[in-house]
Amino acid sequence: MLGSNQVIVLCYEDQVEPGIARSILKHRWQLVDGRSLSPVKRVLIAHPRAVIVQVPPAGEPALGVIDRLARHWTPMVVLAVAGEAMELTARQAGADCFLPTPIESDTLETVIEHMVPGATRAESPPETAGRVPGRSGGTPRAVPRASGRVH
Repeated sequence: MLGSNQVIVLCYEDQVEPGIARSILKHRWQLVDGRSLSPVKRVLIAHPRAVIVQVPPAGEPALGVIDRLARHWTPMVVLAVAGEAMELTARQAGADCFLPTPIESDTLETVIEHMVPGATRAESPPETAGRVPGRSGGTPRAVPRASGRVH
């Protein structure tokens, strides 16, 4: 069983997207407030296989963090979740994948499982897993990286 730090969610807003919140509760992924001191350091110390970055409408500082994570020598998948207007910018920053908001937890989990096999195999989910209000939407988009690989 993978540890809960295999997927880390970085959030730069006051509220976590409901679909992401459901997945955090269901799979016990670690949530890091991107506005905290040294979010990149906190992520790198945990050695995750995937990092989901909830990008705010203004973009920064989340886009700078995506760039730093994508350039780091530690292999990890960087997935950006934001409004559709941020897609090109998130790709240019180095995101391996982009998902537009609002995002359903099932869509997010399918993409993460495809990119990081085993990351969505939940332990026993907590009782609150189904209590986060949902929104519909979100279509996965493949994002090529400079290496030429497509996710």
